[in-house]
Amino acid sequence: MDNRMARFALSLAVAGLLGCGSGGGTAPGQGEGTAGATGTVPEGGSGEAGQTGGGGQAGSTGEAGQAGARSSAAAGAGGASTSKPTGGTASGGKTASSSGSSGNAVANQYVDAINAVRSAVSQPANYTGTWAPLPEVVWSDTVAASAQAWANNLAANQSCNLVHESQNTYGENLAMGTNLTPKQAVDMWAGEKSLYTWSPSYSMADFNAGSGHYTQLVWRKSTQVGCGSATCARSVVISCRFSPPGNVIGQAVF
Repeated sequence: MDNRMARFALSLAVAGLLGCGSGGGTAPGQGEGTAGATGTVPEGGSGEAGQTGGGGQAGSTGEAGQAGARSSAAAGAGGASTSKPTGGTASGGKTASSSGSSGNAVANQYVDAINAVRSAVSQPANYTGTWAPLPEVVWSDTVAASAQAWANNLAANQSCNLVHESQNTYGENLAMGTNLTPKQAVDMWAGEKSLYTWSPSYSMADFNAGSGHYTQLVWRKSTQVGCGSATCARSVVISCRFSPPGNVIGQAVF
């Protein structure tokens, strides 16, 4: 395993990458969660999945707001991912103050990759109500500025380890790997799809199954995204932030 990967309380072996994520709410604490998806990053890599913002009262299974989720690190060619659910049944965090297309080719890579994952979501067999396809995410320069600032911090102060900022405005997916590209990071997070089974209410059981990175990508109400990256030698650390944040305990993913 790449000796640059972040270490967390629990380890889960997978082939490919690692990821990490965190979330914010009203309760004290900070946590990391689900294991990273598999993937192919040249010479190994690590990834991290989504911090979720959002408010809420106590989480349904003893986790609320920023209450620490269980940590997990996926070990393989290198990489890491964590994801922390938002406790409670509130609607989530604040939206970005401004949004719009940056016209940036790199931004388009993130948006296209995420929207490809979202467009592949179909109506679950046990879905209740009227189904509608997931809306596409759009790039937010405001959200991206926040993500870039945190990526810069991870490179400057954390040796590109996957650590989440204590904030509850946005959801966040983090990734780190050698020469990691936007699409590789998104594909890694999306690799958790098989770990999620739809239900009307997102729960700690869903989170503990390792689905947190994927569910943030496809969270219906998360419609704005902004990402940033920084480097430590040959390693690239990526932060993608989402508004409104997903993985809110008690709400439907889609």
